[in-house]
Amino acid sequence: MTNVTLRPTRATDLDTLMTWVNDPDVTGRFARLGHVTREEEQQYLDRISKSERDRLYAVEDEHGEMIGTAGLHDIDPENRTARFGIIIGRKDRWNGGYGRSTITALLNEAYTTGLKEVWGVTRTDNARMRHLLAQSGFREDAYLPARYCQAGTCHDMVHEVYRIGEAGA
Repeated sequence: MTNVTLRPTRATDLDTLMTWVNDPDVTGRFARLGHVTREEEQQYLDRISKSERDRLYAVEDEHGEMIGTAGLHDIDPENRTARFGIIIGRKDRWNGGYGRSTITALLNEAYTTGLKEVWGVTRTDNARMRHLLAQSGFREDAYLPARYCQAGTCHDMVHEVYRIGEAGA
């Protein structure tokens, strides 16, 4: 498996992030409300860095290059759950095992912080992500018809769950 390292995001990551957030190849299957400005992305990073319910990490490859981001969001300390998100923004790293390694690293982070469940919502037509999640031990928890509408088209979604301890992080 390809090695990745998670580290907290920093202000110097903004330029790299800006090359990804408005690229439809990278984020086209995520809920975006149009073009993201540099100021909006900076505000997002500032808000996340102060949040007790969110953790955003830069994903670095084996050479220390930032290739994406991974996050635990909506952390619920009482129920010990969180929503996950990953982006491999460097297209030249797609299909190289980095997504799987990133999910593994993020699940390990969830485990070490005491979470018992990590969940996400994925478009049903996002075959690459669904395959990756299945390989990583996620299970389909609910089918959500026409749950997400983008540019006038509604998409079916799947709520997928990883229960820490069941599949082993």
